[in-house]
Amino acid sequence: MMHKTSLILKSLTLAAIICTGASLSAGAGDLNRADPFAYSVQNDVRAAQDYLHKNGHDPKAAKLYEQAVELMRKQRVIQAKLMLDEVTNLDGHAAEIYNSKGYCQLWMGNYQPGVESMTKAIAIDPTKPIYFYRKALCHIGTFDQESAVKALDQILEKKPDDCNALRLQIRCLKSIPNEEKKAIEDCNRLIKLNAYKAETLCQRGELLSRLKQDDKALQDFEASQKLDPTSSGPFIGRANIFYKQGNYKLAAENYTAASVYSRDADQINFCFVQKNTCLGFLKQKKTTPSSPDLYGPGVRHNNL
Repeated sequence: MMHKTSLILKSLTLAAIICTGASLSAGAGDLNRADPFAYSVQNDVRAAQDYLHKNGHDPKAAKLYEQAVELMRKQRVIQAKLMLDEVTNLDGHAAEIYNSKGYCQLWMGNYQPGVESMTKAIAIDPTKPIYFYRKALCHIGTFDQESAVKALDQILEKKPDDCNALRLQIRCLKSIPNEEKKAIEDCNRLIKLNAYKAETLCQRGELLSRLKQDDKALQDFEASQKLDPTSSGPFIGRANIFYKQGNYKLAAENYTAASVYSRDADQINFCFVQKNTCLGFLKQKKTTPSSPDLYGPGVRHNNL
């Protein structure tokens, strides 16, 4: 019994890591590079053009900045960053240049220097949401989700309906202990804005499940799947609930479905392991845990 209990608790812990932290765990990683708001070089192209027409600009700095942005467009960020170092030596008072430098550092995985560059940009010009957004992503890269939330709050105070900031803040809050209620509030706001709805419903389902509101969580996973039938998230969310409840047949079916649709190697491996664990439990003569305390009072267990 203790061995089985240990397996369940370890699996649920791993589930939390895989399903709530994977998008943030490797620094900013894949999340950043799939994020058009953070990685829109057009922002930097416009900034370079504006700098060129700014009164008192350094002509040599302007030319180098323009060349650096062109390198950024070609994803040659290492060369661009070296050139931007020279630009900031020529003009250390231009927020847009530090912003572009932070972009390069973010892309390269140099997260702490990226935080420093974005902090300088914000100190010079605190009016640009993109500065706070990129700073938040750099904080995520250093595993400092709390500071990321603070940066995103700066955006949301001025623009409460900023969907990109809300989306990223939800992901951050999910990885911070005891922030489920605030994260759910953000989910509700984002759903009302009809943005990233399938993803957000799934996120809210995960959060509700943590709060032991499994019925509501299952409803959210169902709604999310209807909007995006090929997403692995709702299947994993349901599977984790069924696994927690001891319904290993349904858990195995959902882990199998998730592994079919997932594109993440760690997630696929997690589902494979969990499915086999469920099948192992189903082969045992007695699959229902004898101790109700494992799941808490009032939770129904299934005899399979």
